[in-house]
Amino acid sequence: MTIFNIGTSRTVNRYQRTVRERVGSVSYQSRVLKVTRLTSRYYFYAVIKFILFGFPSVDQRSKPTDMDQANFTLNSTTAPTTKDLRKGDFAEEIGSDDATWILTSAFIIFTMQSGFGLLESGMVSRKNEANIMVKNAVDVIYGGLSYWLFGFAFSYGVGERENPVIGLGYFLTDAHEREMGLVFSKYFFQLSFSTTATTIVSGAMAERTSLKAYTLYSFLNTLTYCVPAHWIWDEHGWLRKMGAVDIAGCGAVHLVGGVSGLVATLMLKPRIGRFDSNSPPKQMASPTNVLLGTFMLWWGWLGFNCGSTFGISGMKWKLASRYECSRVQDHK
Repeated sequence: MTIFNIGTSRTVNRYQRTVRERVGSVSYQSRVLKVTRLTSRYYFYAVIKFILFGFPSVDQRSKPTDMDQANFTLNSTTAPTTKDLRKGDFAEEIGSDDATWILTSAFIIFTMQSGFGLLESGMVSRKNEANIMVKNAVDVIYGGLSYWLFGFAFSYGVGERENPVIGLGYFLTDAHEREMGLVFSKYFFQLSFSTTATTIVSGAMAERTSLKAYTLYSFLNTLTYCVPAHWIWDEHGWLRKMGAVDIAGCGAVHLVGGVSGLVATLMLKPRIGRFDSNSPPKQMASPTNVLLGTFMLWWGWLGFNCGSTFGISGMKWKLASRYECSRVQDHK
């Protein structure tokens, strides 16, 4: 917009001088009216010119700025992939500041488990409050175990057999010292996403599943998440190669979790008496917990979006600030 403003100002100044020469012999009020009309017309012409011809030539924009490189962060949940516009290559590096930002964001995202637990326990009947809270803990315990065993490998493995459909490598997640910072920070951040995709379903199955069955689901649901995550976020994924961009897991986390919840709801059917007019209305266990859980989820969503820059180096901290403002506005 700066380029546009400069070009427009020069155009208007040039034509304003022409206007003043043409209307020099007219009365003051008529001159003001003509200047206003012609200035508005030239502004309109400048806008049309900008729409038709766009930005300046490539030669005028050959030097990439820090913001250009920041905007080449292809997605939030991979390493900060920045592109050198002059060389056309990619580099993946994170510093200590980036790692601190990533881990802190992951800590905030994990507080969403508490938010989901409070929200769901407040919505169910009193006899099932403890049950639903335990299920949210199971999401992290057993879902985290399966993601360490094979989830991260299927999402971001670097083996020779890696392909556009699924990753292979990093089973029993570990890393050499030279790549420890990237692998472990990436693993922990992705773990928070994986467990969130699992816990979304716990509310859809509330009061209708046994703890043993839900534990098995929490362990295996990692497979449901890690494959789409590979498609959209890994450099070999087929969706990423097609140019798809997923910021903060709108597809790999929320869509996957939502579809899983829908399937579970269709399989389990409504709770007994839920839509029976002859049954007494069901009472919420704790409206206070519902509101408190909502506030904690709001807090966690800020970590989701801001942490999605996967660092604060370069100009990525500005992108994080923009994400935060947009998220707060979305909830107003």
